[in-house]
Amino acid sequence: LVYDGEIEYDKVTFNLLPGHSTTVQVTAIIPLSTFDGSQNAFSLTTRLDEVGTNQFITNGTNFLVGKLLGLSLESSGERVQATVGAWSQYSLWLNNTGNGDLNLNWSTAEPPPGWQFGIDSAPKSIDKLVSSEVSFGVIAPNLAAVGDIEQSIRVRVIGTYYNDSVEVFIDLELTVVPTLHFGLELAPETSVHDLPRETQGQIVVIINNLGNSPGGGNLSAIIVDGEGVEDPEWSLQYEHSFDELQPGEEISVIISVTPTADAGSGLRTVEITILGQADEGVIVTTSEVLSLGVTAESSTTAFDLSSIVSTEVFFSIVVLIPIILFVVVRRMRSSAKIYDDEGESLVAPGVHTSQENISERRAAALMEDVEKEDDVISGDISQFEIQAALVQSIGDLPPPGPAPLPTGLPPAGLPPEGLPPVVLPPAVMPPAAAFSSSPATTAQDITVNIDDNAAQGGVIGSEQSSSEPMPEAGQQNVAIAGMPPVPPTGLPPGWSLEQWRHYGAEWLQRHSGK
Repeated sequence: LVYDGEIEYDKVTFNLLPGHSTTVQVTAIIPLSTFDGSQNAFSLTTRLDEVGTNQFITNGTNFLVGKLLGLSLESSGERVQATVGAWSQYSLWLNNTGNGDLNLNWSTAEPPPGWQFGIDSAPKSIDKLVSSEVSFGVIAPNLAAVGDIEQSIRVRVIGTYYNDSVEVFIDLELTVVPTLHFGLELAPETSVHDLPRETQGQIVVIINNLGNSPGGGNLSAIIVDGEGVEDPEWSLQYEHSFDELQPGEEISVIISVTPTADAGSGLRTVEITILGQADEGVIVTTSEVLSLGVTAESSTTAFDLSSIVSTEVFFSIVVLIPIILFVVVRRMRSSAKIYDDEGESLVAPGVHTSQENISERRAAALMEDVEKEDDVISGDISQFEIQAALVQSIGDLPPPGPAPLPTGLPPAGLPPEGLPPVVLPPAVMPPAAAFSSSPATTAQDITVNIDDNAAQGGVIGSEQSSSEPMPEAGQQNVAIAGMPPVPPTGLPPGWSLEQWRHYGAEWLQRHSGK
């Protein structure tokens, strides 16, 4: 509390005449670490100082802390010493003196021609009451003269806090110091590709003094493979030092490259390094390195894998390839399917058949019975072809006695009692005479009706009888000794004559009353 120039920390006493007023100042000291928007409540009480009275007035309010933006950029005050050909570092200090965190935006003035400026890892933000060191870099152009530079460099920083901002900048003075700096480049006559083995190639290197002070230097060169390991199968010959060069002067150095007889044909790299030497007080910049590729001629052998890859990789390939081939062959052999009989491939899976049937299937599939090159398979089946196929399917008659069992059951089998067959016969059975057997004949008696066209086709029956004509294709009424009579409608669908000979009687018995 401040009243009439006096400072009190708890109360102030004053006299106030009727009709007059006075002022008491309330001062608060707030720590710099207090954030923007912080507040503190307090109250003031004014009491009448008279004996026997207790009159007072109380007034309350808040102290509200506002934002305080402050930013400063400082340096050592010395000039920035710039060197030729290498970055020179100069330290700056940025201080946030406010009570809010700031986002930063850095910029520098346009450098003079040939100069390079930069800020190394410039911070993008800074907390309140924090100081940060920033590194400013500069490179002087080649052959820049020693001495001060008239033009200064301005570094500017803008800090933003929500919609408010604060700006600070600093002007830096520059000076160029004595520097020895060499540059390396290859001459056009350099030729080091596809070198014949034990034949010398040349690398011509041009050394330039790009600094502002005279000096000499040392030269070194090595040749390495793709993994950066020095290759002893290549040899290099060159002068390891050179005399003093004045600023802007240059010389040429020849490096001889020779691959030995055992050198690989893969790409190799020659690394050339130069280190300058100058008088005391002259700054020698970082050594210069020049790299270029060299190759030997293609290998005289059929395949030179060892020259392309490293020794470890080469031996790994040599060991792994036989192992991989062995595993692949084993897998192929284990997964291959071997057929004991090529005839089995002609039979559908799950079907049981005889060897004789397999041979017939194979002959039919390979069309071994086709004797003429001009035989043609038509898309339609004529009446003659049906009759001829029927005669061929009969084959040779069995010898007297009980006939052997057929090789297969009827296609759909005999239906169970009480269930209709897969293909029902006609609803009305033909006359009983149609189910009677023909008179007994000899084993050679076959009733076949062959027309003239069939005879021309080369189909010949065992014997012909004009008394019993051959039925139409839909009837197939064929009478053979020892075989039940075929129904007028022909064999049941899917039945063969052999199956009808053995099972036809049972079929007729089951269907005789239906």
